[in-house]
Amino acid sequence: MNQREPMSYQQKFKGDLTFRSGHHMEAGLDALSAFHEEYPDESIVQVGSFTRPTARRLSLDLDLFAPASKFDDTISCLYAIAEHASGGCIRASYHADGVSRRRVDAEGPSSEELPARHYGYDLWFSVLQGDEKGVTRALERGADPNFQPAGEPTVLMQAIQDDHLALARLLLEAGADPLGHLYGDTAFHMVCSAEGVDLMLEQGLEPDVFISQEHRTPLVEALRGEHREAVLRLLERGASVAHERVTQSALEYGARHGWIEVAAAVRAQVDPLPHQVLDLALRRALRAGHDRYARWCIDHGAVLPDDAKPALREALDRLG
Repeated sequence: MNQREPMSYQQKFKGDLTFRSGHHMEAGLDALSAFHEEYPDESIVQVGSFTRPTARRLSLDLDLFAPASKFDDTISCLYAIAEHASGGCIRASYHADGVSRRRVDAEGPSSEELPARHYGYDLWFSVLQGDEKGVTRALERGADPNFQPAGEPTVLMQAIQDDHLALARLLLEAGADPLGHLYGDTAFHMVCSAEGVDLMLEQGLEPDVFISQEHRTPLVEALRGEHREAVLRLLERGASVAHERVTQSALEYGARHGWIEVAAAVRAQVDPLPHQVLDLALRRALRAGHDRYARWCIDHGAVLPDDAKPALREALDRLG
């Protein structure tokens, strides 16, 4: 059985690089990923990430405990990343007994021609900036319309969240999956306008679509985001409030903003209304000064508890 070389050296891999475009950044990240995959046993203490995605900057801060013989592999990775950068510097070094034994700095010009798979970040940045021409150009170069940076929404989700519906249509026409998601939220969960709701429904989605939790629907997310027009359009197009937690969210957020239309839509679907939910909505409406909403709650059976705060009692007394 071969003995492993002692892990007696600490490699440091640190720096900041700026990339001329998103696809050059993606190529650099691919090189870093390939290094991780090739040496999965190394102990990576910390990995840096983007400081500001729109600035196309990559910050790295890695500590690897690895034998010195592997340092040349680190250098190869270093240059593979740096060749795609347009500015900045990245440094690799290894230490033994706390003393720096070797250090290499790398920076280099960007390559113009890269495979189509590297245009995902160009697409991402164009969507962030609301750049329709940039989105079209990235798609024409072969960018994946379902591109999704690690830990971020899909490009379609981002376009819908920013209400860039023209960009969303371009992505959908290019094959973007409307059910692509992040932590259970789809593009439909990002809608912030009535037009956004209509666009999602045009894709054949149900207004109550969910990925992971039945009560986490586009309506609930629109309520949380305080997107009144989206909320009303969803209700108009058949969004359900029958689930108790959806009923609670609808009445609670309606009370915060005095959205009496939302309360009426809930009442049309749910009979009888849960007393605990009504009582909570009444307290919310009184605190917010929405007298009409508070009166609606009372008319449907809401009451204040005996131990309610004096300010709430005073607000209730003013209603008469």
